[in-house]
Amino acid sequence: MEILNNKKYFIRERSFGYNDEYSFTVGGIGNLKDQFDDRAAAMKELRKLTRQALAGTNPEDFETISYCNVGNNEPSKRLHEYIFDNFGVPFLVPNDYNDQLSPNRDYSLPQDLTEDQAMEIREISGIKHFDLVEVDEKGHLFYGVKLGSMTKESGEWISLGVGKYSNETGYVSGVVSAYFNSEEDALNSLNSHGIVRSLNEGTGLKGSYEELSPMPQVLKSFVENQRSVQYDEDLKEIDISYIKTKDLVTLNGLLKEKIFTIEPFPMSLVAQIGNGWFLEM
Repeated sequence: MEILNNKKYFIRERSFGYNDEYSFTVGGIGNLKDQFDDRAAAMKELRKLTRQALAGTNPEDFETISYCNVGNNEPSKRLHEYIFDNFGVPFLVPNDYNDQLSPNRDYSLPQDLTEDQAMEIREISGIKHFDLVEVDEKGHLFYGVKLGSMTKESGEWISLGVGKYSNETGYVSGVVSAYFNSEEDALNSLNSHGIVRSLNEGTGLKGSYEELSPMPQVLKSFVENQRSVQYDEDLKEIDISYIKTKDLVTLNGLLKEKIFTIEPFPMSLVAQIGNGWFLEM
């Protein structure tokens, strides 16, 4: 099913991983709920699901609030004020290891949260179990990251190792294509290590600066200012051992032939992948 002109909306459930300290969102997978033609109806469902997801949970369990991840950042301070004003208990409390306050690991949000309270907490904390996804101005719902011709997996979508369990089939492990809610979401979720590995196992970035880029001097300056990116004059090749995601995006933008592209992800493939997958850690 390709969606072209008419507005469509989905509620998409976010997937989470856990690193023994806090839960973190995993881009690229996530169950799709019902389709809506009306944004108000979709928002009504989002509010209901958000209340159900947040009631009884501990905000400190999530990366945006976890002291182990970010310390006492602005969202945790604002959340403390909101919880104290609305429920009469402190969220930031003295801890045993320094002179500061930290989120109370034993605190859980009330079971009788209202939908308004849940949406406010969602906004303050950044803890979002569900996204509202709608057709963008280009007529697309989802986007994927496709690898370029110089990579080992040329022409393939970036994929994730996932698993699922069903009563019919038992536990199933697999690799599925990752798809994101927007072009920006796809860029922010790039796995630079995986892309660089595919690039190094493929043909790589070969050629002179002039052959590789429409802005050869800019590319040359970029490479010379990266500690883990070097240009081999003898082989006429850019060698990358490590690169930050934001720098990979910059490098990609300087090249004539892209390492990766962000492209509309076919709804037919979304349906084929299906629901119920979780990230294998």
